[in-house]
Amino acid sequence: MKDEYGNEYELIGGPKQVYKKRRYIKKPRPLGHQTTPKPATTIAWHAQLVADLRATRLRQGVTQAQLGHSLGTNQAAICKFELGQTNPSLKFISSVTIALNQKITVTLL
Repeated sequence: MKDEYGNEYELIGGPKQVYKKRRYIKKPRPLGHQTTPKPATTIAWHAQLVADLRATRLRQGVTQAQLGHSLGTNQAAICKFELGQTNPSLKFISSVTIALNQKITVTLL
């Protein structure tokens, strides 16, 4: 069966149920279907930048929680940044470098 939006489903439940439930049927994705982009750590410069910032943080004796507090975020956000699980903005990266008393230079080629 199809609903009003064209999605296929099947009814589940016995004949004595007042309300029947729908179970939607998943359609296979086409071969050229785009998936979510890979994390930014696949880019070499990003991985090196994150590694350098983490090493600087550790060298200065700053914890992830302390760095997160100074940036107005939490420890989990800093952890995800250092693990490469996020794609940070240039603003966030510059905030981290300022909090660690470092400089960053961006050059467009």
